[in-house]
Amino acid sequence: MKCEQIWTAIDKLAKISGMSLSNLAKKSGLDSTTFNKSKRIRTDGRQHWPSLESINKILNTCQINLEQFCSLIYGDTLHNNTIPCASISKLSRSDQSKLDTSLWNKTKFRYYFNNAYALILDNYFYEPLYNYGTILLISKKPGAAIGDRTLIIMKNGRILIKELVFQNNEKIQVCNPTCKNHIQTIPMAEIRLINRIIGASQ
Repeated sequence: MKCEQIWTAIDKLAKISGMSLSNLAKKSGLDSTTFNKSKRIRTDGRQHWPSLESINKILNTCQINLEQFCSLIYGDTLHNNTIPCASISKLSRSDQSKLDTSLWNKTKFRYYFNNAYALILDNYFYEPLYNYGTILLISKKPGAAIGDRTLIIMKNGRILIKELVFQNNEKIQVCNPTCKNHIQTIPMAEIRLINRIIGASQ
């Protein structure tokens, strides 16, 4: 294993997660400059290896395991890359209480994330953020952090795609990623489900 292979794998992981290197670092609880190109060579000219702690944190953020990260080191894909997929209009008509994806069609992605599903945007409701035909990769694991793009399913059946601004046990505050000045407050009692968007293919 070579040092540059590790850095290339980190670059790939940021790209397929739809994040810059600085955003990946920040969302993982690291300094925003941790993965900068300038930090990959020490002042004495030797190569700088990323720490195991840093790698572990970004694997948790991107929800992949070490084996899958190694597949990025030695190749260009992640293994077991078939995940459930449906159109967002089908989701809006289905029973959303448990979001059971076991009967969904499966689609093959170039990359795979644990416990994830895909939604095809078959309408124009989410433009200009996401175009018609965009495929969203969404994590089923609970929990979203401030700044994450999220899929929010309301109890009345409405489906929102918003950026999380604030959250507590009583309410969340969200905004449109393309218009962050307008903050919307939603009571938690009106929300059925919040899932984090971890990637998009447009």
